Amino acid sequence: MTGALSLSSFCAVLIEKGLETVDTVATIPAYRVGAGYSSNLSTKAQQENEADQDSASHIKPPSENFENSFPSTPVVLGDGVGMGLQGEGKRKVPFEVKKNIPHELEWCREPLLEFWREKGGKKSKQAAVFLFNQLISLMEKYGERIVLDQLELATAKGFDSITVRNYEQFGTETNKPAQAPQVDWDALDNVSLF
Repeated sequence: MTGALSLSSFCAVLIEKGLETVDTVATIPAYRVGAGYSSNLSTKAQQENEADQDSASHIKPPSENFENSFPSTPVVLGDGVGMGLQGEGKRKVPFEVKKNIPHELEWCREPLLEFWREKGGKKSKQAAVFLFNQLISLMEKYGERIVLDQLELATAKGFDSITVRNYEQFGTETNKPAQAPQVDWDALDNVSLF
């Protein structure tokens, strides 16, 4: 044996080997009670023996070299479940961002495509749609200049995506809402309202 198997892998291999010896085709004759048998007990026993030998002819004998029949890699029960036939899987068509840029973002096409080429993380359709929605929200809230700045920064730093939330949390002071001016309460005490 080339490698040690875990207990569960060993049990799975034993079960698999045991199942190989099970008759998978039902070859037991369907007799009605007493049908096909003569009244002679010796003939009846001979017919049962022939039926047993016929059904046993489909059973594979256990491997003579049982130890060499273990797989070289550990077998885990459930491996390959749901994978379908080998070589037959869903053909995944790659999502092309340059063909799907929304018209609202056509003005920043080149920086957007540059970011998409350099970005980390997944480059799926869902990631592209999320990015498009975030860039449109940024544009509507803060303007085109901020979108270009964020695309440039994200490309240089290798960000996975650009979000409005991250811009609002970590962006520059220009994106912060203007604070109300501080009121000098002492100066108001000296002001006469009448």
